[in-house]
Amino acid sequence: MFKSICSVLLLLLLTLTGISANAKEKQVIMTIGGDKIYSDEFLRMYRKNNLSLPDSLQKTPQEYLQLFIDFKLKVRAAEALGMDTLSSFKRELARYREESAAPYLTDSTIDEQLVRTMYHRMTTEVKASHILIRIPRNASPADTLKAWNQINDLRQRAMSGDDFAKLALNYSQDPSARNNKGELGYFSGFMMVYPFEKAAYETPVGQISPIVRTRFGYHLIKVEDKRPSPGEMHAAHIMFFVRPGSSPEAEAQIHAKADSVYKMLQNGADFAQLAKKYSDDKKSGANGGVLPWFRSGRMIPEIAETAFALKKDGDYSKPVRSPYGWHIIKRLAVRPVPTFDELRPKIIENLKKSPERNKEAKAAFIRKLKSEYTLNENPTTQEWLSSLKGSTKDSLQAKAEPMTNKPLFSINKKPFSQAEFIDFIQRKEHSHKPLKKEQIDNYYDHFKDQSFLNYEDSQLEKKYPDFRLLVKEYHDGLLLFNITDQKVWQKAAKDTTGLKEFYANHRENYRTERYFGGTVYLCPSHKIATEVDKMVEAGKDSTIIIQKLKNLEGFSHQTGKFRKGDNPAVDFYIFNDKDAITEAQAGLAVLQGKAHPNGYEPLKDVRGTCLADYQDYLEKQWVKQLRLKYPVKVKQQAMNKILKHTAEK
Repeated sequence: MFKSICSVLLLLLLTLTGISANAKEKQVIMTIGGDKIYSDEFLRMYRKNNLSLPDSLQKTPQEYLQLFIDFKLKVRAAEALGMDTLSSFKRELARYREESAAPYLTDSTIDEQLVRTMYHRMTTEVKASHILIRIPRNASPADTLKAWNQINDLRQRAMSGDDFAKLALNYSQDPSARNNKGELGYFSGFMMVYPFEKAAYETPVGQISPIVRTRFGYHLIKVEDKRPSPGEMHAAHIMFFVRPGSSPEAEAQIHAKADSVYKMLQNGADFAQLAKKYSDDKKSGANGGVLPWFRSGRMIPEIAETAFALKKDGDYSKPVRSPYGWHIIKRLAVRPVPTFDELRPKIIENLKKSPERNKEAKAAFIRKLKSEYTLNENPTTQEWLSSLKGSTKDSLQAKAEPMTNKPLFSINKKPFSQAEFIDFIQRKEHSHKPLKKEQIDNYYDHFKDQSFLNYEDSQLEKKYPDFRLLVKEYHDGLLLFNITDQKVWQKAAKDTTGLKEFYANHRENYRTERYFGGTVYLCPSHKIATEVDKMVEAGKDSTIIIQKLKNLEGFSHQTGKFRKGDNPAVDFYIFNDKDAITEAQAGLAVLQGKAHPNGYEPLKDVRGTCLADYQDYLEKQWVKQLRLKYPVKVKQQAMNKILKHTAEK
């Protein structure tokens, strides 16, 4: 869990929009093990970190400097181990670079009508279900036809009255259909792939779309509702996790715990404090249960629908079930969809990241590249292209000149060869029939277009400092994660002897006051209390007792750890505080559990906390070793200028 949380935080850090460093600011500010570190990298990461934190947690440049040094030391250590040479690392970095390069490889001019269309879709939500028949990207014509016939048959059945949900359950190749029968909930603009989104918005409510092709395969979409977007929700929740496959008894026990906490809220308890104490979502729980702002389609449907149904800020829900467990949800604030002028820059940015939404943008961008870069075609190219007429996909290879790898043309003196063109055709062509001259010319035009894009892609680091720094951040961040996993997280998890030693040496950190652990039943009468007491004496499990009495008016229960002051009945019976409640009130309470004396929590009960502390300890020791192994030399005069400049901003 700790590892996965750190992974999410790392990826969040590396994907936030940063502030560009001015080229004039770039200078060497330090060396680490002889490697030069430049000011633009430090400034970008410092600003990016601070932008992602609340004001109260933001660091001064001087404070951040030490964290930055530790970060670079770990990266240096990972490189020394050759982690950056692993094929898995290279694949992941290449994938990220490809995704990050996409906005740089489209035209900056976006059609205004498309922008307004997307705004309408961002202010209107669609509720839909779908059926998917998958098609691999490299599917043969025969397999493609087979999939089309299958989806067409399903459409005919749906149009003839067959239940769409049953068809989705029985035939859809979307794995989630087994649980949701194809139901996707509400979504708005930019939340689905473009062809799917377009069809959903163009299909009237209650009707089924034509067959839709996306990169995943063929879809049928049934539109169930359209409504104005309610905007964005700021909410908090208290989560009670239900492990998949839990028994009905375990489910009932967790549900009862959620009901118990809900009653505490009704009795005036503070939501944030209860979230910190009881929520199984530890990340949000530590912050009082607060979740990031979300639109309905960007949150678990059960949470989103419940949150948006709350009438006013401060209202909270009864426990609601989601696939992950039970949730009590509190509405904090709602804000409407921003105006067109406010959203316009974001819409344009998103359109740039999705070339399929604007094919003209790609064509315009290629025209721009052709005017920027020089194309020189080999004099013999057209003759060679003519010689390809009548060749099949399989026989093309013999038409290249492997010994010379002869160029067809060059872009800014970078050659693109016959072999590359033949490989391009073989990847695109699915038929094994002889190629016509028109087909060859068409492939050649597309190959030139793609070559211009490939050349531009190869120049991105040189042309755009922001892009270079972004890719470097991910490069270093990925190395940081991999080496920290090896040196800290996995090491701590596997080193049971070291963990026991650490616990023994730091046992004072896990001291506990006297507490009662178990369940407190509050009964509506002495008669019911006697019945509950008998069941407790007979060794009945708390889930059985709760299940039997949960619908009895006036009956309630609490389960957990109770220290002095947490519960009046526990104070009366366990801590012998006779002023906590009256004798009569005490007679209505039954306790089931065990009193724990003052002392130390056993390692098994604090393993998670102790493991996190042990990881912190190992990391600090590791950084000390790295500082000795790779000397850090800060160019103080240059650094002072940067620190002063950054502080002023």
